Amino acid sequence: MAEDILTKDNLQTTESVFSLGLVIVRALQEGKPVAIFFNKDSQVELAPYDEVLLDVVEEGAAVEALFVRGYEDEQILAYLAGRRARVGSHG
Repeated sequence: MAEDILTKDNLQTTESVFSLGLVIVRALQEGKPVAIFFNKDSQVELAPYDEVLLDVVEEGAAVEALFVRGYEDEQILAYLAGRRARVGSHG
């Protein structure tokens, strides 16, 4: 299952739920709380919880906070793509 991409369509299989559970448990054991969301392609994606907390502030302020934390441009762009998917999925 590691090579398969979890999507809205295939997430309800026993193998998919088990695989996702393992990923989440591993992150928690490493002290890395994560949030789960569907990206723009309806694929399951994990995001660090502290990044998801930035979704409630203005986008520019979130980018500045990530920059201060030492995020590279690629990481900031990944955050913005995830943010747009998460914020867009609420409404």
